[in-house]
Amino acid sequence: MKAVRPITILCLLLILFFSCGKKEKDQAASTSIGETRFSADKPEYGGTLVRALSGEPVSLQPLYGYSDGASCEVIIHLFPPLVRKLEDPDRPGFPKLTPVLAESWSFSPDGRELEFKLRENVHWEDGVEVTTEDVIFTYQKAIDHTTKTIVHYAFSRIDTVLALDKYRFKVFYNQPYVYAVFRWDIGLLPKHILTGKDINTNEFNRRPVGYGMFKFVNWASNEQIIIEANENSYWGRPYLDRMIFRIIPESAVQILELKAGNLDLVTRLHTTQFVRDLVGPEVEQNINKYEYEDTFMYGLVFNLKVDLFQDKRIRQAIYHAIDKQSIIQGVQLGKGRPGWGPIPPESWAHNSNIKKYPHDPQQALELLASAGWKDHDGDGFLDKDGKNFEFTALSFQNESVQQIVTIIQQQLKKVGIKMKIKVVEWSVYLNSFVAKRNFDVCVTRGGQGVMDPDLVFTFHSSQIHDTEYNWASYINPTVDTLIEKSLTTFDVDKRKQYFFKAQQIIAEDVPVIYLYLRNSMLAVNKRVQGVRPLPSPLGFDHNLDYWWIPKIYQRQKKY
Repeated sequence: MKAVRPITILCLLLILFFSCGKKEKDQAASTSIGETRFSADKPEYGGTLVRALSGEPVSLQPLYGYSDGASCEVIIHLFPPLVRKLEDPDRPGFPKLTPVLAESWSFSPDGRELEFKLRENVHWEDGVEVTTEDVIFTYQKAIDHTTKTIVHYAFSRIDTVLALDKYRFKVFYNQPYVYAVFRWDIGLLPKHILTGKDINTNEFNRRPVGYGMFKFVNWASNEQIIIEANENSYWGRPYLDRMIFRIIPESAVQILELKAGNLDLVTRLHTTQFVRDLVGPEVEQNINKYEYEDTFMYGLVFNLKVDLFQDKRIRQAIYHAIDKQSIIQGVQLGKGRPGWGPIPPESWAHNSNIKKYPHDPQQALELLASAGWKDHDGDGFLDKDGKNFEFTALSFQNESVQQIVTIIQQQLKKVGIKMKIKVVEWSVYLNSFVAKRNFDVCVTRGGQGVMDPDLVFTFHSSQIHDTEYNWASYINPTVDTLIEKSLTTFDVDKRKQYFFKAQQIIAEDVPVIYLYLRNSMLAVNKRVQGVRPLPSPLGFDHNLDYWWIPKIYQRQKKY
């Protein structure tokens, strides 16, 4: 095992220092679960962390897998990115863009040239060193339009990438780009393994070879994925021996397994589970519950290729027909905030004065009538030219999401709109429907960055294809121009103006209905130590590679 480098030791010590708190300092740093005590400030090696995934990952190959949340939760442990938003050692609790696979970077004054220095002696699991050859290879695959990836956009502004030597490379941009460094938050592909291979279909997607603190072991479809400690990791061996990602779409089953001690970590908890199911003496003794305000937002995306939604009055009417507060109360038990636009309120680029669509069924009916939709035959549903106002909302297997669409279905029925619901498994949802734009309306969830909001992904006309994120197929040349200016102007005040104007136009056009930003809730077995959830963009997993389990509580079962 290679020696842990000084900077790694420093980062680890900082993480442990800030996870301790005054109470622990004043006491003997001893913690207990039940009657068994252990030293909370002395992490121990070994053990297995078992966590739940709500859906089958699409791929564990970074370029492809980044399109899917379940995939990302595994990939981050196998393929550390060049840079990542981690906790700022000088401002605990706040994010800072931090070099990980990269050792450093420098930016030219005109914003057109970016030079990276990779860390030396980082190795793939098979012993081959990670070098700039892998960087160039990954870049070439990312810009290849036959590659299934959302990273096309991240590199679309690059003119060329040049390897200066084994560890240094320079990126030349065709215009200034304010988020140039941020967009290198990706893992690399191994040139020596994937040269000449189709990375969309190669077995590497399911049997990856990485260079992180963990390495891949096994993937049993629709059952589980196992990764284990990489003894030769540049960043040092993690405390855990292994992590198991059990694929459990049903949230109720996740809770039962957590209570039974068969799961250690459940994330994205439904509020009713957090408030009503995870209660009682046994839960209090064995499980820690965490809640924090998040920028994770739910919404409905209109497929603007569908004839029914060509008229923006229709989209605005549906917006008015939806009662967000009822959804927040019904689904989240009040633990959430109404959303009105793509950029979260925490961001410097958020425009709080955009057009809003408060719940107003009468206004909805008036807009629909102006577009020719009325209940001509008295059956309780709107019709036009002999056709009922009817469409299907595409959803996926998730309790919160299914509750959301069910409530919306009931609310739209009150204004004479018939909305059917189609529920499919997550990977099918992405690959068979969304990627092919085979839907009328679909549910979206996610969020813009607080530090680096970027409207290109969801609203620029260049992002309307396949795995790209403009699911609405929204095209507005004025918005395109404003987005471009927001990304090439380094003057923050001017950038804010561009963001504000773009948000105003998007709010008027309504390609997406923003519903609410939920609070994030998770539950962790008390045997797991080092857990410190922080507000977005850090979240619960910013330090997950350094979680640990006292030996007395480590699982004896071999997986």
